[in-house]
Amino acid sequence: MTEEKTKKDSLFEPEGELVVDVWQTPQEIIVQAPVAGIEINDLEIILENNILKIKGERKMPARPKSADSLLQECYWGVFTKELVLPAEINNTKITASVNKGILIIKLAKKKQVSPKKIKIESQN
Repeated sequence: MTEEKTKKDSLFEPEGELVVDVWQTPQEIIVQAPVAGIEINDLEIILENNILKIKGERKMPARPKSADSLLQECYWGVFTKELVLPAEINNTKITASVNKGILIIKLAKKKQVSPKKIKIESQN
């Protein structure tokens, strides 16, 4: 198979999806996702227009060439997850860490300004 054909075929390969848990408190939104086996350098997190994008790649571990698969349930390859966040985020207060194979993203909500009633003046 030629290199050109391999590149063309890879354009049509399905992309995996990362599973996540998301919850909120009055102060922040927390996202957790299992990323066991993924190198931190193979993860990218972007916040743009209140959409959180998590991209990465789960690389297949080496196995003997003579090995035949009996069962393959794990997804290996590129994945993307996009979440529309339910509140505006303070861009200066975002943290991301990995603990025991779990990605934890904490996004501080912007403080909402209390509504102000505006007095209407007559121009007469």
